[in-house]
Amino acid sequence: MVSLTHFRTNPRPRRTVLPALLKPSNRPDHDTVSENRAPQKRTKPSHMLAFVLFSTMAMLSKEQGITVLGFAPVYDLAIRCQLPPSIWLSMLIRRQAPDWVVQLRKRILLSVVAGILLLTARFLMMGEGVPIFQPKELPHRFHPSLLVRFLSQNWLVVFNFNLLLFPLTLCSDWSYGSIPLLLTASDPRVVGIIFLYAVLAYRLYKLWGSQEPHSLIELTAWGMMVLSFLPASGLLFTVGFVVAERVLYLPR
Repeated sequence: MVSLTHFRTNPRPRRTVLPALLKPSNRPDHDTVSENRAPQKRTKPSHMLAFVLFSTMAMLSKEQGITVLGFAPVYDLAIRCQLPPSIWLSMLIRRQAPDWVVQLRKRILLSVVAGILLLTARFLMMGEGVPIFQPKELPHRFHPSLLVRFLSQNWLVVFNFNLLLFPLTLCSDWSYGSIPLLLTASDPRVVGIIFLYAVLAYRLYKLWGSQEPHSLIELTAWGMMVLSFLPASGLLFTVGFVVAERVLYLPR
């Protein structure tokens, strides 16, 4: 219900993120792609321009929309080119590369350059108006103990993942002390942290060298979920909330 509500009440990111993903692909034929074979259609400059435009609109609608620039290369490599992660780097840095690899490099380079420019523009727009947070608002970020901050922040990742799968306990404001800190390594919730990261590591290990279609689709799904959540997770930089259900759903 929460996901459906967010999907319907704020459609602007949905209308810009999804077209941004579709434009660079140029809707290729469903060929089996290997190191020597790839979709024969070349990416049109107009489609790349549309990709940057839709990505910009997504970011202006919601900052989280900029993650489409990080997800697009994953989608390109896994879905369009059908390459497993184990050969991504070797394919991109090879000297005598076929034309489709050259085109792939250009698309990835465009995503990187566009991301840097949009992030720079976003910070310039903020100017000196960087928000200042108080310790009572975000206790997990301002606790004097590094261990407490580390455990509490990672527990929030588990908490968010649980909300995504089982949205049973929802709240309009998870700030302040609504989620108790993990004060010691013996806290039972540490088991949940270890379990989640173990599952993620196991799935990445299983998907690393697989070229099966279902594996590449799963890899793309993980990439979309993880990359879209990272800016709001608090792992990279401080955000103004402890937990917010709205950031778990990409259309929002």
